[in-house]
Amino acid sequence: MDFLRPASWEEALAAKAEHPTAVPIAGGTDVMVEINFDHRRPEYLLDLNRIGELSEWEVGQEKVRLGASVPYSSIMDHLRAELPGLALASHTVASPQIRNRGGVGGNLGTASPAGDAHPALLAARQAVRRPRVRRLQPDRRRARDGEVPQARGRHHGPPHARLDLGAVPRRGPHAGRSCVIMRVNFTVNGRQQEADDVWEGESLLYVLRERMGLPGSKNACEQGECGSCTVRLDGVPVCACLVAAGQVEGREVVTVEGLADYAKHREDAHPGGGCASGACGTTLDSAKRWQARPTDGQTGEAVELAPIQQAFIDAGAVQCGFCTPGLLVAADELLENTPSPSDQDIREALSGNLCRCTGYEKILDAVRLAAARQGEAAQS
Repeated sequence: MDFLRPASWEEALAAKAEHPTAVPIAGGTDVMVEINFDHRRPEYLLDLNRIGELSEWEVGQEKVRLGASVPYSSIMDHLRAELPGLALASHTVASPQIRNRGGVGGNLGTASPAGDAHPALLAARQAVRRPRVRRLQPDRRRARDGEVPQARGRHHGPPHARLDLGAVPRRGPHAGRSCVIMRVNFTVNGRQQEADDVWEGESLLYVLRERMGLPGSKNACEQGECGSCTVRLDGVPVCACLVAAGQVEGREVVTVEGLADYAKHREDAHPGGGCASGACGTTLDSAKRWQARPTDGQTGEAVELAPIQQAFIDAGAVQCGFCTPGLLVAADELLENTPSPSDQDIREALSGNLCRCTGYEKILDAVRLAAARQGEAAQS
């Protein structure tokens, strides 16, 4: 598998023409599920996230032009007045984490049976425009065990997100198959990090846990259903299991290990906002050593927790703890953007996080407690 990262629509069309079997990936909410469960192994993944026009929309006098990668959450937040039916339909799609990544174009392109926005498009008699791809003569060679076909002649396609190319043994869940590896540079908890020997089909979750030693984000369903792997990608909660590792190149990730420092720094230096990518944060070594201890510990090892973490302890919202990291990340993002949330706001923000131990009441109590404390601190 090769990972193609075109920077423009023209490069994407050229890449698709050169590699007709390339599978486009944007939100990844369908494609990554198939890869995670080994149901699909495309020769090429064509990442569309760098193409800005696909994530843009334009409101005209008589029509709205909607980019194929505009996420459902943006339709709900910014186009409710212009596209009320589509905004309501978008709200029925999965969870907040999925809506932050998935889009109408992706569901249309994959013919997803879970495309809840399709009826709204049909009812409004919407038109779908697609560019024509002029196909080149495809290279029909296939990789055999232990080797990768060599490129023919000079490569004129889009830049690839890899520095090293070669057939290497897979490790972890993909052992025993040949693959192409790449290096991914991105920001984790405010610090620039580099992940080597990454297979193109690996998820961000696998990279964080197995390659960077950050096990806080939990691996449970691998299909975006449970929310246990929730992290913030450029400030937005997403399921790390549905983000291809190559898609985080140059982007910023916050995990539960960096939540305390992130919250403290946000309060001190960026009230009401977040940190610039790579400017500050938690070192990787510090994040690996992080443990959740209450601030009133008697061992001398107590560390300061994020307000939401302390609230979870004080409200008794933690039982087995498996779902807790994802809940913490989602709740922290809610309180950053909605300092005084209603119960409906809290339930909506946590609707993508499943807990099999509790009745959720203690979890809701914890978020209410953190919000109340946050309000008191703001007034003092």
